[in-house]
Amino acid sequence: MKNEENIFKLFVNFGENSFSVNIQKTKTLGELKDKIGAEIGVPSSQFNIKRQGVVKEMKDTTFNLLRHGITNKAILKVEAGAQHQEGVYEIELTYVQLT
Repeated sequence: MKNEENIFKLFVNFGENSFSVNIQKTKTLGELKDKIGAEIGVPSSQFNIKRQGVVKEMKDTTFNLLRHGITNKAILKVEAGAQHQEGVYEIELTYVQLT
């Protein structure tokens, strides 16, 4: 049996769906993406993961979860779409005109 101190329980939001994932904290982002991909039925190369409230997507799948700032009970947002190349980011601008 795995030591519970080594397991992160992560909360994942994907569109209208939410679920939790248990994973060893020493695992990589790539391993987490594989696990989430199996849950949502989407290849891991076809979605991005962001920490809730953080705009920057996590790109290096070889880094472990802690290096990406993922900790126990973290809330993650999964967005459909291929990962951007290193150094390329997507931004969203909103124009509001007050009259």
